[in-house]
Amino acid sequence: MKKSYLRSAISTLLLSTSLSFLSFGSANAQTLSFEDLMANPGNVSMELQYARQQERAQNYLSALSSYERVLLNYAENDEARLRYAELLTRLDDIQAARREIEILEKRELSGDQSRRLIAIGGTPTSSEGGGGFFGEVSAGVRYDDNIGAALIEFPFDVDADDFAGTLSGAAGYAAPVSDSLSVHLGIHGNTVRHEEISVLDYGTWGGFAGFGLQAGDTGKLSFDLVYNNTNINNNRYQRQIGGRIKGTADVSDTVQWVVKASYMDQDFENISFNFPGFGAFPIAPSEDQRSGGYLNLATGPLFKLGDSTELGILLGFDDKGASRTDFAYDGWYIDANLKSMIGDKSYVAVDALYRDLSYDDNIREDQRLYGRAALGLSLHNIVAIDGVDLILESGIGYLERKSDPFFPDYKNLNLDSRLIAKF
Repeated sequence: MKKSYLRSAISTLLLSTSLSFLSFGSANAQTLSFEDLMANPGNVSMELQYARQQERAQNYLSALSSYERVLLNYAENDEARLRYAELLTRLDDIQAARREIEILEKRELSGDQSRRLIAIGGTPTSSEGGGGFFGEVSAGVRYDDNIGAALIEFPFDVDADDFAGTLSGAAGYAAPVSDSLSVHLGIHGNTVRHEEISVLDYGTWGGFAGFGLQAGDTGKLSFDLVYNNTNINNNRYQRQIGGRIKGTADVSDTVQWVVKASYMDQDFENISFNFPGFGAFPIAPSEDQRSGGYLNLATGPLFKLGDSTELGILLGFDDKGASRTDFAYDGWYIDANLKSMIGDKSYVAVDALYRDLSYDDNIREDQRLYGRAALGLSLHNIVAIDGVDLILESGIGYLERKSDPFFPDYKNLNLDSRLIAKF
């Protein structure tokens, strides 16, 4: 079949994408002494670790001195300045804290840093989802080498590749209510439009609203009400509404422990395709029997590897209810995410997920493996827009699904590239 101009252009863009891989080292989380600092002058990671260690021991003057030493030599270290401001606020030195907050308000902070700045009375100028108004929009292209059964499971092989265009957006707002309480809300949506297999066009949209709670010096809790909607072939396929809870606690200077729980009431509708002159034809007539509750529980550590890398590992459990036993399942999964910053805004990200599911009909067993590696390159030096960060992200993903005993194995390799504008 002759390729269209769009197909050729997308092929050229995707095939020109390359990924880089980095080596990472981990920070030493052992207890430090002042002599250790003197033996390693200029080691910022050790200074910050020592300062947090002194905070937990309530040696606040020693902690303040450590933060001050970092800022004296590395004035651009936002994390050290934010920790310094947080400790000054806790000690009721409002005037000194205000000086540091005013500096941080002019800086481009991460999402977590922005939330923390809001908690001590600051207003971030920009963030990655942390505080004030924030959001992002993206547009891109995608290639899948076997898209045929990606959204709908068939008891026979469907092998077809296709190109698609993607568009997504998200926006939100967060604000403090008190020193320990904040509120937040947001909306999101995305759409994927295929070049040839339009029956698999899909889109999602939804929103959330909730509040965050600071639990002591090292813990955080967030509670949200969630609504999500999924459309396939321009028809509603799934609606879910429910709630979620997330808690984090500092185990050490380099480790956080994360706990998540959510419950969604899911409502499905059958999938049909409108054939010109013939009307709607059902291609998945039993999807409505997937309706039921969905429970998810997960917990695991988040490691800070050095100053610019984070690795999160979650062990989770799913329990899906449905009208038909061959649509209801439970099982476990392990999810790993790594992100390492390259400079201020470029990054490498790697995601991996393995799921093992057992269906209530006592017949079907699923194993699913997913992975994606991506490189995000900041375009700040090429296109500078006040209040907006432009990033070109390109990635490669792989999905494998084994369903015993009836469904054939499914494998799909995809390439994607998108332009992201963060504000």
